[in-house]
Amino acid sequence: MAAFDRADLAARVARQPCVRRRMNVPRAYAVAGFEACRAARLAVERGTDQSLMQEIGRKLALEWLAERKRVTSLQFLGTGKAAFVGITWGIVMAISENHSGMQAHAHLNLLGWVSLFLFGIYYRLHPWLERTRTALLQVGVWIVGTVALVVGVGLIYSGHPEAKPVAGIGSFILLFGMLLFGWIVYRGERAAQVGSGMGVPAE
Repeated sequence: MAAFDRADLAARVARQPCVRRRMNVPRAYAVAGFEACRAARLAVERGTDQSLMQEIGRKLALEWLAERKRVTSLQFLGTGKAAFVGITWGIVMAISENHSGMQAHAHLNLLGWVSLFLFGIYYRLHPWLERTRTALLQVGVWIVGTVALVVGVGLIYSGHPEAKPVAGIGSFILLFGMLLFGWIVYRGERAAQVGSGMGVPAE
């Protein structure tokens, strides 16, 4: 095990009170930091190695996270369905030689398959975020917006201009979903800095 300065560790722990909830930090990070902080105090009291303290904090945090569902499960299920519908739709257009739905088909592939899959990769690479309620909300909003926009665009280009409000509503829903994702990324990076400062592994 790597050696460490017990006095320095004790000083760091003393400067960081164990707080379960922190402002602008996702709950998963807050709980992980709280458990790591408690483990750090225990390590200082017993004179155990810092690596052991980090392992205790990680284990307690992962036990809490294991009780929550992964938002990526919903995302990858959605991307699979979008890909299947998109491929089937493309085959039907090719056979019928009717490409009036090309625009809606492109939106489905880009938003329902590519974008949703990329969101899923980001959340899977940041396990502290993929089990938060905010991430679940963002994915739900994105799916609803995608469906609304694809339906609206499909109706517009099939001769139903009255569907323009549907496409417009879908666009604003997607805009909100993207802004929400940006906020999640911002909070995640800030939480990663907090977590690393407390000896909690960011990823």
